[in-house]
Amino acid sequence: MRVLLYPRLTDDMMALAYKLLPPGIELVPLEQNAGEDALVQALHSVDAYMGFIRPPIPSERLYDAMAHLKLLQLVTAGYDRLDIDVIRRLRVPVASNGGANAVAVAEHTLLLILAVYRDLAASCAPTRAGTWRPPAVGQQQLHELSGKTVGLVTRKSTKAYK
Repeated sequence: MRVLLYPRLTDDMMALAYKLLPPGIELVPLEQNAGEDALVQALHSVDAYMGFIRPPIPSERLYDAMAHLKLLQLVTAGYDRLDIDVIRRLRVPVASNGGANAVAVAEHTLLLILAVYRDLAASCAPTRAGTWRPPAVGQQQLHELSGKTVGLVTRKSTKAYK
């Protein structure tokens, strides 16, 4: 099975990809700046596509070149750059990488919760300038986490996309 990898990864990542490549799979990397003609030509020569959709696929020509694919594997969580109606009509299975950044997103969410809770934006500039002073009594309520619980409640998604 030939798999188009678009865009091509860095040399270090490509070395790792080749090292982990299962038997019977051939990677066909294509540079990001290859252009639409090269992408169409590459799509006609492979069985599957793996990579990013950047920018959103603009032309029916590209979708036509995908019509024979056995799999369109996105390395992103979303598939909003695809015309789902066209992909459904072509009957090309699409797999996304949902949840791949879940830990980083959860950590960033906690970071933002703390930043808002402690009014980080208002104190950042004076702190950098060396002019930060504690607020006068009654001007601003300082919040501390002591005695409080902060966290995220998540659930594992079982939603299937058809």
